[in-house]
Amino acid sequence: MLVSWEKFIADWNNRATQGEASAEFISGMVNKYGLLKEDTYQSGMRQLWDEAQNEESSDEQFTVGWMLYIGIAFKRSRAMGEVWYRKAAEKDHCWGLWKLGCLHVGKDRYEMAFECYEEASQLGCARALVGMASLYHDGTGVPRDNQRAFDLLCLAREKGDALASTYLGITFQSGDLDCIRDMDIAIPYLLEGAEKDEPEALSRLAKIYQDGDGVEPDPKKALWYHQAAAKCEVVTSLHMIAKSTWEGRPGLKKDIQKAISLYEIAAFKKGDWLTHSFLAEMYLVGVEGEVEVDKRKGYSYAFVGTEGRQEKSALLLVHAYEDGDVLPQDEAKRAQFENLWNNYKS
Repeated sequence: MLVSWEKFIADWNNRATQGEASAEFISGMVNKYGLLKEDTYQSGMRQLWDEAQNEESSDEQFTVGWMLYIGIAFKRSRAMGEVWYRKAAEKDHCWGLWKLGCLHVGKDRYEMAFECYEEASQLGCARALVGMASLYHDGTGVPRDNQRAFDLLCLAREKGDALASTYLGITFQSGDLDCIRDMDIAIPYLLEGAEKDEPEALSRLAKIYQDGDGVEPDPKKALWYHQAAAKCEVVTSLHMIAKSTWEGRPGLKKDIQKAISLYEIAAFKKGDWLTHSFLAEMYLVGVEGEVEVDKRKGYSYAFVGTEGRQEKSALLLVHAYEDGDVLPQDEAKRAQFENLWNNYKS
C-alpha cells in the first residue's frame, strides 16, 4: 500500500538514507522519478513500480526492495524487500548483490555472503570489499586472513568508501589486523570517514578529542563531533548530548525536553535497551522540579527494557506487581520477573 506524499517526505527528510552505502544511488532514483515533488509523486511511484516489473530493470527492482525493506513509500515488509533485492541481484546489480550479501551475514550464511560480496566487488561496489574484509577479519565463510582484510580495506578506501577509511582508522587506533597502534595514522583515516558523515568515525573522533587519545583534549571539538554523531543517531553520542543538554553544559543551552527527545530516539528508533531502562526509572522516580512522576509511562519503558535483558527493568516490574500501586498485584507475574531479574544478573 502506497503512503501519502506527506508521509513519504517526512520519512525521507528523517535521514532515510542515513548510513546507507547506496544512498547516492537511491537519491538518484528518487529524483529520476520525481518523488520529492507532490505533483509527480503518485505518477512517479506508479512508473517506478511498473518499470520494476520488467525483468531487465534491476535499478528499479533494487529501489523498490530498499523502500519495502526500510518502510518508505510502502508499508514495511522485510520479506518482500528481500524478494526484490534478489530480483536485482539475479540481474547482476552490484547494490542488489551487496545487499543480499548483508542479508546472508545476518542469517549466518557467510559463504553465500562472500560469494555475493565478491561478485558485487567485481561489478565496482567498493562497500562489498569492506564486507569481504570483515569476513576475512572474523574468519567466517573464509579462512581468517588479516593481511587480506587489510588489503581489501585499502582497496575500498582508494575507491572512495568512507566506511573503509573508518575501519582503517579503527584498525590503527586499536592495533588490529597485526598493525601497531598509531594514532598519528588512525586520526587522518577517521577524519576521511567523518568528512562523509560516517557515524562510527564521528563517534570515535568525539571520544578521541574528549579523552585526549593521541591528541590534546579539546572539549569544543569533542562536542562538535558528538553533535554530528548524534545527528547520525549514534547511541553513545545521543546519550552524551542528551546529558549535556539536560545539564546545560558549556556550548549547549539547558533544555530538558530536548534532552528527553534525544533519549527517546536512542530508545525507540535505535532500539537501545539500556535507554529504555534509564527512562523507566526516570519516570517512576521523577526528577525534582524537572520531570514529573508518570508510573504508567515508566512501567511501559520497563517492559521493553526486559526484552533486552535489563536487570533494572525486571526489578522495577517485580516491585510493580508486588506493590500494586499502578499495576495490579499479581504473584505469578512478580515471580516471573523475579526469575528474569535473577537470570539477567547471572
